[in-house]
Amino acid sequence: MITIGFADGTLVIEGLGEHAELLEGLCVFDGRIQRHRAQAGNYSAILRALHGVVAYTDDAKAYEVLRLHEAAPQTLRPYQQQAIDAWLAARRQGVVVLPTGAGKSYVALRCLLATQRSTLILAPTIDLVQQWAGDLEKRLGTRIGRYGGGDKELLPVTVSTYDSAVLFMPHHGNRFGLLIADECHHLPAGVTSLAAQQCLAPFRLGLTATPER
Repeated sequence: MITIGFADGTLVIEGLGEHAELLEGLCVFDGRIQRHRAQAGNYSAILRALHGVVAYTDDAKAYEVLRLHEAAPQTLRPYQQQAIDAWLAARRQGVVVLPTGAGKSYVALRCLLATQRSTLILAPTIDLVQQWAGDLEKRLGTRIGRYGGGDKELLPVTVSTYDSAVLFMPHHGNRFGLLIADECHHLPAGVTSLAAQQCLAPFRLGLTATPER
């Protein structure tokens, strides 16, 4: 039986053996532990490659199914609905590019509600972390975790700075099923990219007005 676990921001795959070719390009053999290892970010691709082909046990994920509701739903603008529909059709993965003030954060909220999985939202500054958390608490009527600037509380829905996420992701990167990256043009930076690579969230949403950055 193939077993997938989470350790230090990576996936550890035991018992792959003769089925290694199924995950070619997604993992490597780690001679130190005599098991295959992969970036946590490859989690969904690995499951798709194994599903229906070979039996496996998933001990990696630790995220929850949520039951969140918006207190006062707003009417979506046509382009917001189009963005959400496109993201859902793309297996809940992709980047929404909209100008400043076009309602990207509300698109993210509706994507969160459509997914109903433990969610981590990344923001580049402490001010944005507080803004996101306050808005979500008002709209969802539940406490939102904050991580960064002295706050260190991880809840089923948490907002964190990119820098803080890099520090805790090796330990908690399996606790979130949806990763939302606000101002996601920050994400490709050398160290910052670890926040995405070490998180196994199968569902991912990037938000930006300036993708060329």
